[in-house]
Amino acid sequence: MPHIEILGDKLREGDSCFVRAEGDAHNQKPFIAKIYRIEPDEEHGGFQCLVKWFYRPEDPGIPGGRKAFHGERELYKSDHRDTIHSDTILGRCCVHTLEAYNKLELVRPQDYFTRFSWSVQSRKFSPEQVTIYCSCRQPENPDRRMWQCDNCSEWFHAECVGSTPAALDALSYWLCPACMRKPAAAAQKVWTQAAPPAALLPAAAAGGPGLAEVFSGAGGPAAGPGALVPTAAIGPTALSPAAAAGPAALAPPPAAGGPGAQLLAPDPLLEALQSHLAGFQQQQQQQQQQQQPQQGLGGWLPSTSSGSGSGIFGL
Repeated sequence: MPHIEILGDKLREGDSCFVRAEGDAHNQKPFIAKIYRIEPDEEHGGFQCLVKWFYRPEDPGIPGGRKAFHGERELYKSDHRDTIHSDTILGRCCVHTLEAYNKLELVRPQDYFTRFSWSVQSRKFSPEQVTIYCSCRQPENPDRRMWQCDNCSEWFHAECVGSTPAALDALSYWLCPACMRKPAAAAQKVWTQAAPPAALLPAAAAGGPGLAEVFSGAGGPAAGPGALVPTAAIGPTALSPAAAAGPAALAPPPAAGGPGAQLLAPDPLLEALQSHLAGFQQQQQQQQQQQQPQQGLGGWLPSTSSGSGSGIFGL
């Protein structure tokens, strides 16, 4: 079988190689090609090689250019055939699949990878679909590490979850932000029987948002996760209503056998909601002490056009 020998390395049909970039003012890097046929050049000596070119994402004429998910060593296979002389070949290049590239313990200067094909004839890429990862919804970039959530098994970049590689490496068990919220979402179903959502979150009868709307961006208890606050998720105490004439009050946890939920780790959002509920309780008490309510800077302001207690919630 014919071969091309360069510095003791024998290149054969099926191997990939670096090719001297002659006459290309836009590309200072060597071309990369796969050798399909090697034939002796009877006229000039050496060999004539039938090759198919690889393209870099940033090469002229390639749609889209280089994207954030492209690895530094990423190439496109193409159907662009050409015949070159063996004298233009600089040496061996190893073009791996993405899976094989990820398994390399050491990436050498001659190591590259490919996962997409570019057709010069149809000007289309294949495959047309590729798996995406992380909250950034991007294909894998082997130059950017990802960490797998121990609950949902999805992969994430450290910067996309507000962390650092060192912080994630130090963890023996890690949950992504979505899975961190799942226990709180499950606990939202657990309420004390005497404390319906309406007793905890004042209705916005005058058109202003209630607490549920402020934190969920939607319309009250039916807005889904984040709209309701579970009793046990707020802290070591649970919420229960006071007498019919008074606002909601803080009460001890439910007795054994009664409804309740496992206590969760402090959550900034829930702590903010607890603070607002405490402020609402204090303002209700001040209202009961005043015959004519006066407007203050925020809080619960009684409506001047209704005697039913409707109002707006101001922050």
